[in-house]
Amino acid sequence: MEEELAPLLIVELLFRAKSMTDLPHVIKLVSLFLDSSVELPLHKACQRGSIDLLERIWDSSDVLSSVTTSNRYWTLRRYICTDRHYRQYQFTLSMMDAVRLKNLEMVEWLTDRFQGYTV
Repeated sequence: MEEELAPLLIVELLFRAKSMTDLPHVIKLVSLFLDSSVELPLHKACQRGSIDLLERIWDSSDVLSSVTTSNRYWTLRRYICTDRHYRQYQFTLSMMDAVRLKNLEMVEWLTDRFQGYTV
């Protein structure tokens, strides 16, 4: 059920213009580097009411955790995958925002991804 994180359109267009479309791994990594929206904490994305933004942040954290880089690169995207206390903290804040917005779809999204966590 894991989906491939779509690269930013500007990155795709740039690499297409330079005839470098046969380097999908480079396109993906450049896109991850440039996409500042994925550095938002999950609860901030919940405040915006955007499931698409939540998906993008979540998918990028999955991609980043599977990329073999040294541990010196600290990001919130990596932290949510590695620290259960931070996951609990983000789940609690995100769920509170989803309930405040009365957004059932977001509550379901959160419970699907944070199985075993409680508020």
